[in-house]
Amino acid sequence: VRPGNLPTIMPGPEDTYQSYGYGWANASNTPYRMFKQFDHEGGIRTPMIAHWPAGIRSPGKIVSDVAHLVDILPTVTEVTGTSVPAKIGRKAVVSRDGQSLAGAFKGQPLKGNRTLFFHHAKGKALRHHDWKLVAKNKQAWELYNLKADPLELEDLAKKMPKKLAELTALWEKESRRLARQAKEQ
Repeated sequence: VRPGNLPTIMPGPEDTYQSYGYGWANASNTPYRMFKQFDHEGGIRTPMIAHWPAGIRSPGKIVSDVAHLVDILPTVTEVTGTSVPAKIGRKAVVSRDGQSLAGAFKGQPLKGNRTLFFHHAKGKALRHHDWKLVAKNKQAWELYNLKADPLELEDLAKKMPKKLAELTALWEKESRRLARQAKEQ
């Protein structure tokens, strides 16, 4: 396998991970900021397409509720009527933080006001209700009200230090919880 992102390799062949560069990655997610590897909206806001003729009441309907990858397991277990065991062998199963998306398949709104935690690759973030706390790798926190500013254009961190402190404390709490979980595994 040949490496990717080298100007001498054209994208496409199955023997390389070549892709277009950062400039085009940013353009691909317009109008959102940044791209995959980052926790700004351009890196985390992606469409999900679900196909289930027997279970989706309104095929083709666009649902704008917030969902996350952690919601897939609770969705699958709900729609299949199964459950995840508390232990596999002698090991406890890591707690699951997601919520089922099955209600959306039936035309029901999902639980609103979610808190989602991110600490991935080149940054970290917390989405809490309409608020977003986000930082690129080793840079200062930025603060956005996604309801008023879904494109993350006006950083409110300096204008709203109390909200910044509140969300930073939530992020730290969640980070400690997940670190404890990882040590227990």
